Amino acid sequence: MIDLIEKAINGKNLISFRYDNENRLVEPHALGATSKGKMSMRGFQPAGGTQRELGWKLFTVDKIEDLTVLPLTFEEPRDGYSLNDKQLPHMVAQLDAIAA
Repeated sequence: MIDLIEKAINGKNLISFRYDNENRLVEPHALGATSKGKMSMRGFQPAGGTQRELGWKLFTVDKIEDLTVLPLTFEEPRDGYSLNDKQLPHMVAQLDAIAA
């Protein structure tokens, strides 16, 4: 699954999956391990789940089910994204930041 998420980040592909019994549509931005060693993904969720679940989220990879890399892509990182997410000190893959 880590390889699929990394592929989606590198290709700027949206992904769909189930998380906490909800279907999610997510723009993956970063993948890495937390300081406690939990492999996690930082992503922007524009759809799926409930209204309160939309926006920036940190998803624990081992809770992701039925992951699909979609052919749909996004153009650039969402507002609010920054390189080297402090919650993912052991980075595996991440989008480049938008040039200012």
